[in-house]
Amino acid sequence: MIAIFIVCYLLHIALKPNKLTKKLYPLVLVAISILTIFILNKFFPHIYASIHNGYNLLFHPTPGMATISEVHPSILNFSGKLSIQIFWNSLFWAMPLAIIGLGYLGYRIYKNQRPAEIFLLVWELIIIAAACAQIRFNYYLAVNVAILAGLPIYALFYLISSSNPKENLL
Repeated sequence: MIAIFIVCYLLHIALKPNKLTKKLYPLVLVAISILTIFILNKFFPHIYASIHNGYNLLFHPTPGMATISEVHPSILNFSGKLSIQIFWNSLFWAMPLAIIGLGYLGYRIYKNQRPAEIFLLVWELIIIAAACAQIRFNYYLAVNVAILAGLPIYALFYLISSSNPKENLL
């Protein structure tokens, strides 16, 4: 993990003088990630196998793990059909607000590319993927949904306060 942070920082430092950071940084990160996976697979197969096994346990649990109800995918109902019922039962009206918030966060990143917001988006997407893969991660998803649901509410309050300069709500 430390190596990932060091590589990201050095890449940022290398691209900053050329003012290519906003456009090139995400593409170079994807290229480095693909290259790293290839290198791990070719030269360090035991490390690659460990990462691959972790991925398989999350998205393709063993038959023994499948006997635990929390290991079932959240995006499938118990008859095996694609459904959002499990998410709806646990998140209710926060879910549509969170979807709007995810779109708003993506828009803010497209517009400004602040590192904290990019980190938040990556974190949100990882937790959403984990929660889709297994019900047990819905506990963690609840925190992320609260953050995402707060974003459109924040934007609404900001619009209201900026349209009426005499009353500052924020």
